[in-house]
Amino acid sequence: MQQLALARRNQRQRGFSLVAAFILVAILMTVVAYFLAGQGVNTTSAGSVTNTARGSAVITQGAYLKAGFDLMTLGGNTDVSTITFNTAAATGLFNGVTGGVQPQLPDPSAFATRTAPNGTWLYKRAALTLTGVGTGGRHYAVVLTGLSRGACEQINQVLRGTTAILGSGQPVATWTGGAAATNDWTDTTNVAVTGGAVSLDKACVSTSDATPSYVYYHVVYQV
Repeated sequence: MQQLALARRNQRQRGFSLVAAFILVAILMTVVAYFLAGQGVNTTSAGSVTNTARGSAVITQGAYLKAGFDLMTLGGNTDVSTITFNTAAATGLFNGVTGGVQPQLPDPSAFATRTAPNGTWLYKRAALTLTGVGTGGRHYAVVLTGLSRGACEQINQVLRGTTAILGSGQPVATWTGGAAATNDWTDTTNVAVTGGAVSLDKACVSTSDATPSYVYYHVVYQV
């Protein structure tokens, strides 16, 4: 009888614990809903946090792709000019044996437009001139076009401590080149960046179009 009573008491205690846990979750959900509704935190601040997360994700993906180039050029002694932005044997960045990195899929919410080739990582093969980086030649870089202004600002905040967006002096068509119509999102149309960005190996910049687009580039191999 004592064992039965003890078992029933333990069961009741577990039941009370579960009820308390559910109540706590409900309270927390109410508090979160309160703040998200704008009663405790303004929507501008919430948007900034979201853009910071988007910007950080873009930077992380760019660094990951660069690591693949480093693996091939430094560890595998592969000539950078032979690397392809695909899974091809011996040359493919995304080949499990030679490159060892996976294709990266950017967060769709970081873009103002995703009409191809916007919204997809592009490979500028010997096609990004930054006179203040390396010897100032035509660098190899990965690029994202079509970003939102908010995401672009937060990328620069993370990289340089300022939301200021530098101009590239080039239209978006030069940044994308013929990438949408070629295999493997690779383009060789040279982008000669002007202004303050010429000394930055990665940054989010604006295009020279009447309605600017926002572009993130990350040099994966300097020349």
